[in-house]
Amino acid sequence: MFFIKGEVSSIVPGQEGDKRRLKLELRVLADVNMLGLPTAGKSTFISTVSAARPKIADYPFTTLHPQLGVVSVSRYRGFVVDVAPIDQSDSVESYKTISEELFKYNPA
Repeated sequence: MFFIKGEVSSIVPGQEGDKRRLKLELRVLADVNMLGLPTAGKSTFISTVSAARPKIADYPFTTLHPQLGVVSVSRYRGFVVDVAPIDQSDSVESYKTISEELFKYNPA
């Protein structure tokens, strides 16, 4: 039994559904993610190597939203670069955040 708008209703048997074999592929948003301290030039770099046009200014934390840029290596090859914002206003905390993230991906 289940409820529909406060009323109790019984389950009605349905028909057998279709069967399919599917191959699912995990898609990655970006191939490269750039981390760095505020005003390190991440947005300037991504705007130079790709067609991305992130906001660039001379004050920290200009990047408020992730910025994606497609870098073309050749006509049929390329990769996606991401500049993710870090909302830490203290440079020591930014360093700790970046170091911890790098350690997670390279514990050596």
